[in-house]
Amino acid sequence: MFMADNRIIISGYSALTPTMTQLEFEGEHIPVASLTESDDCKLTEISTHNASFRNLDRATQMAISTAREAKESASWPEDCELGVNIASSRGLTSSLERAIEDFQTTGRLSPTTSPLTTSGNLSSSVLQSIGPTEGFSFSHSMTCSSALFAIANASAWLNAGMCERFIAGGAEAAITPFTIAQMRALGIYSPLPSSSEFPCRPCALPQDGAKNTFVLGEGAALFALQKIEAAIEEEQITISPPGYGHEKIKSLTGMSTGGDCFVKAMKMAINNDSDTRPIDIILLHAPGTYIGDRAELTAIRSVFKTPPYLFSNKCLYGHTFGSSGALSVASAINILQTNNVPTFPYDTILKSSERTLPDRPVKKIMVNSAGFGGVAVSVILSKI
Repeated sequence: MFMADNRIIISGYSALTPTMTQLEFEGEHIPVASLTESDDCKLTEISTHNASFRNLDRATQMAISTAREAKESASWPEDCELGVNIASSRGLTSSLERAIEDFQTTGRLSPTTSPLTTSGNLSSSVLQSIGPTEGFSFSHSMTCSSALFAIANASAWLNAGMCERFIAGGAEAAITPFTIAQMRALGIYSPLPSSSEFPCRPCALPQDGAKNTFVLGEGAALFALQKIEAAIEEEQITISPPGYGHEKIKSLTGMSTGGDCFVKAMKMAINNDSDTRPIDIILLHAPGTYIGDRAELTAIRSVFKTPPYLFSNKCLYGHTFGSSGALSVASAINILQTNNVPTFPYDTILKSSERTLPDRPVKKIMVNSAGFGGVAVSVILSKI
């Protein structure tokens, strides 16, 4: 996608889409959303063809594979200078957890442990893989809103004239024992059986006492950004400048019942959008947590007199933490390109109007993302 008139024009994107499966954890089978077999083969190919990538963290391998596809889709020159900003919530936690376990067992560490577990390796390895010797890379984390902050940050660099091309988005591979234990300690992991087709159920009516149905996922989505002076053409998809919000919270994980950070983010995104057409769909952040899902719905209903169609794709591939916002942007692009709109495959707490699509082709979608710390980001995608 490209920058023009402070809006991003999409030329192509790539996403590694996970599917629901099960994992044995502490003597029981729990649902997770791992990569498909075909996507796993892409990661194997990376490590097979380049020995220096063999020991990279799974998240880094995912980012490299996705970045290559994004750059190719943009038809950039092989030796073009570019910036790279890959965001992640947990960083290279898979490699870090293995290193700690090895140290506890043997008292020794590989000399590559430090560079391979440093969060910056996520972006620097992508630059090494797809970029020339000139260029720059950096990583960041802002919990589950990380990927949308990466897109916003890349947009700022491009509009400031500090870079001509940018790869930005998110990658997360945190299906690890320690991460799963953290989510279970919070009391939010789905108690629904791993054999269930939809163990993650955002905005669902409580079933069999299952108020929280969070399921951990993994995935990556990156975008090729470039500022151009050309006029926006028909059938192109743009992203307006993002909105963001922050609220004071009473706990590290809490959010106000009114979803104040969402309210601020959505209002700013709407004000930043020069396209006056109504929003057709909102892709929710909603990860299947009882309090969080309802706070976001309350926020939407306070911003929109009549909310548009609502959906959360986390029922399909779980919560991918820092990459979730980018995966939602990828989902929005697919909807705008195909007009194929997914529906919740279970009963929800949504109002009838929020489950009804407008009787016109989908032209405009808002994507919400939020995370610990009381932060939220909203972006609006429009099909010209």
